[in-house]
Amino acid sequence: MKKSNFIAITLVLLVSLTGTFSYGYWDYLVDRILGNGTTSNITGMTSITTDNLSIERVSMDGGSAFYWQSSLAELNAITGVTNADKAIVMDANHAVTFYDHLSGAWAVAGSTYVDVRAHEAAGDGVTDDTAAIQAAIDSITNGQGTVFLPAGTYAISSAIQLVERIKLKGAGIRATTIKALNNMSSMIKFPATVGLQSDCELSDMLINGNNKTGITIDVNGNAYAKIHDLSVANMTTGIELAKAGAYWNSIERVKFQGTFTNGIRFDNQVNSTLIADCDWGGTITYPIKVESTFNGDTIRVRGGSMDTSSTTNNILLSPLSSYQGLTITVDGLRIDGSTSGANIDIGQNVQATIINSSIASASTNHMSIDGANCRVESNYHSASVGAAIALTTNSNGNIIGPAKWNTGTEQCASKVSDAGTGNYMTGTFATDNNVAPLMQGHMAIKTDNTVHFGVCATSAACWKQISN
Repeated sequence: MKKSNFIAITLVLLVSLTGTFSYGYWDYLVDRILGNGTTSNITGMTSITTDNLSIERVSMDGGSAFYWQSSLAELNAITGVTNADKAIVMDANHAVTFYDHLSGAWAVAGSTYVDVRAHEAAGDGVTDDTAAIQAAIDSITNGQGTVFLPAGTYAISSAIQLVERIKLKGAGIRATTIKALNNMSSMIKFPATVGLQSDCELSDMLINGNNKTGITIDVNGNAYAKIHDLSVANMTTGIELAKAGAYWNSIERVKFQGTFTNGIRFDNQVNSTLIADCDWGGTITYPIKVESTFNGDTIRVRGGSMDTSSTTNNILLSPLSSYQGLTITVDGLRIDGSTSGANIDIGQNVQATIINSSIASASTNHMSIDGANCRVESNYHSASVGAAIALTTNSNGNIIGPAKWNTGTEQCASKVSDAGTGNYMTGTFATDNNVAPLMQGHMAIKTDNTVHFGVCATSAACWKQISN
């Protein structure tokens, strides 16, 4: 009786002010208050003068309101119904009736914030919540809004399809989880609006592939997507940008954990991607992989750390046989852990800038450079079992600048090897016996800004000053 009294009081207060009424808490469902499968009447509401009423639920954080939208056929079959698109109706004598036993769903009522539980998402890790989450997304019809997944584990069996200008937001990485029930092409899929400004946003949750085959997040050719403050785990690929038109997207503060073949995978015409302050852990074959068929442009990796196992390359920039538009900047990245290949493998025709980063790895090479016009400087190197920086056959016009080298028990076996043409070493390399094989035919600028030329390849004496 207490709940019924509460509703009656709320009716008087809210109807007289707004023409609608509301529960105090969103999770007091109609059938919980009025009884399962029953019809209840509230009479004596003589102050009600309109039949434009709706059942509403208001979220506890004040951001959303919903109404129960039932089948028109069911409502039209009820005698005396004057409001045939709501599950609350009023007869000619202003008697209000709840038809809580009718089928239907909660729909958004002029709001931009929807809680998935309003569409009966269970969040128990067992119930398939795919349809409920999708219904919550699709219920926002005014062009933009936020779909909220409160704490819980939401199991899905097929892709959740985002729509333009929608934010899908959880309660935090340790609170909200979306879990794959089976193999699927992708778990979260951005809209197929290629190259247009979708402004979708995904944040504050763990997306767990549950060791299934597929992609946790497919950017799907979208522009201005924002993926941040979340974690992905245990699937074939973490985040995929492999469809032409994926421009100006950002991936920030994302944690990759568990097992992946690819952390972030690039292919086709993808332009201007920012990867900032991410953390790669677990077992990942390629934390960042750019395929040889890539024909986009700028990738920026800013900050973050890679400490993975069973890794071939931390960053693989596959050779581009003819396309020469890819430029990548790696600034402030920390790499630990050994790889079977180079930590950073820079393929032919790739232009890379690697600066202010730390590589403490017992890999053969920290960097293998087969590209042109790359710049590598101001990095820290430790523990390589071969040349920390290997300039390979096709390398040309690259500049290898000053670096900090571990001089203790974990120093690199050697610093630089060069099998390319026209590469330049600057700064401390000019007087370093460890790079004597690089001297012949190369120029170097010492820290005092004098220019030297290598006339032989036997010792530091081979450097001949050619200008002041």
